[in-house]
Parts: sequence; C-alpha cells; structure tokens
Amino acid sequence: GIFADATQGKAAAQKIARAGLPARRGTLNRDGRELTLVLAGPFATQTQLERGIARLHGLGFADVRLRK
Repeated sequence: GIFADATQGKAAAQKIARAGLPARRGTLNRDGRELTLVLAGPFATQTQLERGIARLHGLGFADVRLRK
C-alpha cells in the first residue's frame, strides 16, 4: 500500500508482520510529497503467495496487487 501518513504506513507494516508475513517499508516521492510504501513478501512459492494474499485479505487489505 501507499500511505500519505507515515504513521498509518508503519501501523500497516506492523499489522502484516504480526500476522507472520514478511513486510517491508520504504518511501517514495510523488508530486513533491513523501509517501510511505508498504510491501508484503517476498514469497518463495506460488502456494506461499496464495496463502499470503488470503491472509492479507483477512487482515482487511482488500486491494492487494502483485509486483514482480
């Protein structure tokens, strides 16, 4: 996810990590604004990926997008 509020991004990453999924945070600049980027993964197998997506949905992250 991308968060304008860094505190919300940190909370999302912590929620993902507490659920046992790998979580990473970073920042990016878009239109002069610093945003917090939160990623779940990487996942080693297709099965782990599918389980991770299901767990993210269960945590309330409805708009999951895959990146390579």
